[in-house]
Amino acid sequence: MNRFTLLFITGVCFCNGLVAQDFIDKDSIFQRASTEQKNIFMVFSGSDWCANCIRFDKQILMNPDFQSFINSNVFYLNADFPQRKKQPLGLVAQNEALAERYNPNGVFPTLLLIAPNNKIIPLSYRQETAHQFIDKMKKALQSLKTND
Repeated sequence: MNRFTLLFITGVCFCNGLVAQDFIDKDSIFQRASTEQKNIFMVFSGSDWCANCIRFDKQILMNPDFQSFINSNVFYLNADFPQRKKQPLGLVAQNEALAERYNPNGVFPTLLLIAPNNKIIPLSYRQETAHQFIDKMKKALQSLKTND
């Protein structure tokens, strides 16, 4: 399994129609991020009901430049809360556990950078272009490095 495949570890992949058939336990990703000293980009979405989530998916997550950027810089973890799509029970339980810890108020989309030391930087999506969002992420990632 290559690194790009690992980026899409839960739910439906947002990239060019690829679909994740299985998901990797969130603890595995957190362990790997810690071992590799890499940050996690976590997205809480409502893929079939949240207009801003759908827009973020189309404008940012599906953008090839953004996919290349996250492939090189972070692990990607999507906690999706669809209303109509069915998900495996294990995935639902995992997403609920993630939400309980990282998104207790149920705000969608919620975008977080999580450092291996558990420092969290929330990101906002203001309908930027993919390149503007990449610049925003670069600044946040730099902030995580300088505040170690």
